[in-house]
Amino acid sequence: MIYRTLLALTLLTISCQTHPAQGQYPKTKDFELRGVVVTMDRDSCFGRCPVYSLLIHGNGTVVYRGFKNVRVKGKRTNQIPKKEVARLVNDFYAIDFFSLKDGYTVIQNADGSTTFQTGLSGTTTTITIGSKTKSVYNLYGAPKALDELEREIDEISGSAKYVRAIRKMTAKKRQLAQKARCLFDL
Repeated sequence: MIYRTLLALTLLTISCQTHPAQGQYPKTKDFELRGVVVTMDRDSCFGRCPVYSLLIHGNGTVVYRGFKNVRVKGKRTNQIPKKEVARLVNDFYAIDFFSLKDGYTVIQNADGSTTFQTGLSGTTTTITIGSKTKSVYNLYGAPKALDELEREIDEISGSAKYVRAIRKMTAKKRQLAQKARCLFDL
């Protein structure tokens, strides 16, 4: 009986340590950032969506690669403060990124039917922390927190200086473009 109790407590302790509750995540320390790599790849759509990738290292090095419908094509490198990388890592923990589904491409409706969209730009977001890696593909139907994290990655990385801004749009077209995630009014 004592053996079973100890085993149960040990398993509970391990599970609590490896999967922090949402909103409760470890504070990232400088030495932990060495094993951190964040990538975000935005792919094409049926319109003029920007196609580019971002790579953020724990030391603050950001590598941008622009491919299509961007202001700057090719590779650019810049540096961001480590505290911004730590903030980003904490944001991954805050939305419980490691527990998200591997992909969001459709919405399952309450009546059992499926809703999907075509022509949208998808985004693959990946984080590596030490030996632990998780990727999530976001095309349609992802939690709002994932969309916000993607915007945060863009903001922290400084991608606005490389990605084309779409400025002259009516309010209705801007709303539609935002829904399709093809608008980066940066």
